[in-house]
Amino acid sequence: MGDANSDSCFCINGRDPECPRHGKKREAAPVVAPVPHKKSYAERHVFSQHEMGLLDLATNLVLRAPYEINGNVVRCHELARVVGEILGLEVQDGRYGFVEHSWLWTAPPVFKQDKDKVVLPKILDVYVPGGLPQVQLFDISVAVPMNHTYGNPRSDIDEGMVIALRREMLG
Repeated sequence: MGDANSDSCFCINGRDPECPRHGKKREAAPVVAPVPHKKSYAERHVFSQHEMGLLDLATNLVLRAPYEINGNVVRCHELARVVGEILGLEVQDGRYGFVEHSWLWTAPPVFKQDKDKVVLPKILDVYVPGGLPQVQLFDISVAVPMNHTYGNPRSDIDEGMVIALRREMLG
């Protein structure tokens, strides 16, 4: 921000309520009334009630997980294993774009042909890289670009962190 005597100002179009040059007083933020939730296309046609229930359960579990344990940041690889164990879901190691990543399948990963399309299980990702919300449900049908690619099982899982995470999340 510029100062009150400056010819230049760093606020946007003189609209920064804290700008000393423009001297505007802070206005109260508008109140936005909550509206009833409207179901999206995905909620109506893509994901089952069971899959959306898994999303809710996983989200609540992840909210209980600490950011770090004993000074080590919790990774997706350990978090996916704990949530998968609790919910009875299979973990898949691989990549999300260029990032090494782990996620969960909402059903056993059996791929089958149904009429004119391939039916794939859904992905429940408990630690989406670079995205919000942190826990997301993905349909990886042929119509959706696939960021999740399969890989070999990881050999660097911190079992101590898995045990500590499980204790924290179920605590």
